[in-house]
Amino acid sequence: MTEFSVAFSKMATAAYILLAVVFMYFNWLRQASPLLDVVVWVALGLTLVSAGDYFLRVRKLVNEPG
Repeated sequence: MTEFSVAFSKMATAAYILLAVVFMYFNWLRQASPLLDVVVWVALGLTLVSAGDYFLRVRKLVNEPG
């Protein structure tokens, strides 16, 4: 794994933890919040970047000769 891969994987995990905390807080307040929308989109973006990087690394590894 490259440092890029590790960094984005860890950032995606942190974003999901933050998402859970923000969601529970605003659910407890019974309020909608633009902050929740932002955290959802950030978590999604980091996940897609991390997944794309993983897919490209695996594809490269599979296509390497013997």
